[in-house]
Amino acid sequence: MVAASISVRQLGEAKKANAFPATVDLFREYRSVEMVKARRLLFHGLADADPTGGIRGMPDDLARAALRVSHYLDNLGVLVAHRLIDPRLAAGFLGDSTLRLWKDLAPFIYSEREFRNPNAYLQYFEHLACTLREVQPMRVREELSVWGPDE
Repeated sequence: MVAASISVRQLGEAKKANAFPATVDLFREYRSVEMVKARRLLFHGLADADPTGGIRGMPDDLARAALRVSHYLDNLGVLVAHRLIDPRLAAGFLGDSTLRLWKDLAPFIYSEREFRNPNAYLQYFEHLACTLREVQPMRVREELSVWGPDE
C-alpha cells in the first residue's frame, strides 16, 4: 500500500518535471514583444468593439490579437486544469492580466461560442480565469520576499 502511494506521488512529480520546460517557454512567450503588443491592443481597443459578432466579427488587427492571447491562455489553462502547472505559479506570474483579459474578452468569446458546435470554445481559458480568481494573484504575490525602501 505504501509503495503504491509512493509510486503515484513519483508519477505526479515526473509529470510536473516534464511540463517544466513547456512552462518556462509559455512564460517567456507571455513576455515576448508580440504578445505584449497584442495585450496592449486588446486593453485599449476592445471598448469600442461590438461583441455580438464574436471574435470573428472584430476588426482584423483586434481579432489577431484576441486569437493570439486567448489561445495562449487557453493552452495555459489546459496545463493548470490537468495539474501540470500549479495555479499559484500561474496566478503570481500573470494572474491580474489574465483576469482582466477574461473580463474584457468574455462577451466576445460567449458570442463566438454561439457560432460553434460544440460550443466549448476557449473553456480552458475560462477555467484558468476562474481558478486564478479563486487563488487571488495579489495574495500569492504578498507572500513574496521584497526589499524594503531603506535596504
